[in-house]
Amino acid sequence: MNTITALTLVVSFTIICVILLAHLTEKNRILKEKIEERERAEKKVKSSTQRYQAIFENSVLGITITDKDGTILQVNDKWLNMMGYKREEVLNKNIINFIAEDNKHADTELINKLMKDMVESYDLERKYVRSDGRVFWGHLFMTTIDDKDNDEKVKLGMVQDITNRKLDEEVLKRSEQRFRSIITQVASGISNTENSDKSSLYEDDLKDIENIVDRKNKLSLKLEEINIELERMFKKELDENKKKEALIIHQARLAAMGEMVGNIAHQWRQPLNNLGLIISNIQDAYEYNELNKHYLSTSVERCRNLISKMSDTIDDFRDFLNPNNKKEKFSIRESILTVIYLLEENLKFNNVKVELSGLESVSGYGYSNQYLQAVFNIINNSIDALVSSNKKDKYILINISENSEMVIVDFKDNGIGLSKDIEEKIFDIYFTTKDSSKGTGLGLYITKTIIENNMRGKVEIIDVNEGADIRVAIPKIKEENIKDE
Repeated sequence: MNTITALTLVVSFTIICVILLAHLTEKNRILKEKIEERERAEKKVKSSTQRYQAIFENSVLGITITDKDGTILQVNDKWLNMMGYKREEVLNKNIINFIAEDNKHADTELINKLMKDMVESYDLERKYVRSDGRVFWGHLFMTTIDDKDNDEKVKLGMVQDITNRKLDEEVLKRSEQRFRSIITQVASGISNTENSDKSSLYEDDLKDIENIVDRKNKLSLKLEEINIELERMFKKELDENKKKEALIIHQARLAAMGEMVGNIAHQWRQPLNNLGLIISNIQDAYEYNELNKHYLSTSVERCRNLISKMSDTIDDFRDFLNPNNKKEKFSIRESILTVIYLLEENLKFNNVKVELSGLESVSGYGYSNQYLQAVFNIINNSIDALVSSNKKDKYILINISENSEMVIVDFKDNGIGLSKDIEEKIFDIYFTTKDSSKGTGLGLYITKTIIENNMRGKVEIIDVNEGADIRVAIPKIKEENIKDE
């Protein structure tokens, strides 16, 4: 009777295991199909992103994106060429620093109306100051873009250099003044020239005046054509830039997804092997009459624990990739530990040790999943750098500290380090030191965008003797921060 009971239990358990394995196999097949689909989508996204980036950089207009206070967030090459500056010299500087002194507050009232949605856009002519001190005239088109991540608006300005046009207008103005003076003199009878000479003078002056009027009319028509074309281009560039930003963020998430799928494969391999061993042990126990209720219950419990761990991995993967558009209080330490867990197999495989020290109970306020992605990008980059260094002892030291305003996390590794020229470009979009098949050049760019634009923090490189040290600071959790939202 005991043998029949044991056989029944074995058969039942085997059926359960087979069903579970079949279920996992089907899930793996679906996941593989989704990965292939996402890889195809990633290629399309990368191609589209490069196209929109090319449009932004090769625009015939100088383009700036600034926050509500006028701090420059992004500029294109055309604007830099107009101004004569390098990109690092203008980013995070206030746009007012590049406007002529007598023209700085020309649009204060218009900006206020724009930010209050009283007008959709405005345009005006204003004087800018180049890096060499020379002044040039620009025709500025200004509008706003909704920044959903920060729940606030940013300003998009498009500038056309109209210096030559302004010079032509000044020349025309002076010519009109000169000929008006001649006409006045003639009308007042100042000249005592003979009638024949007067007729000749009148005819010449009238001819010159007609030429000036004709030139002015042609210039007005040309300017109207330019304005119409600029308005069309402005709307087109605005739509394309919105798409570009969305595609960049989407591409970054796809890149992170690819990394995460690899880590899931590593984390599932050992539990699946253990499941196979447990099933084999049950079969051996039955054949050698060692199978009893306690042994079977223990084995079933071990299987359940392994399956639960695999399910938790899927939940972590889902939570990591699902966007959270609501700001919330979150633990800095727990966020870092979550990323370390997700990268656990990758760290073990490459013999990289991670040490987390510093404060334990400090909290941040913002988009927790975006913070996870930023930390994930930094640690993943450190792993790649350590693998490239071929060092025997590889480590990543993470320290949490704070000051009166910010929560600070330092990520230090003993990898290959960063040269000065790389430090200057490390946060640029599409810049990577890896092979094109291994890196997209988006990781640290997205990290900087998330921390500085979306969470009002700061990302910077700290000089060290070896390896790299990236410091990430975000505002501390305060009641006034929550009330401001």
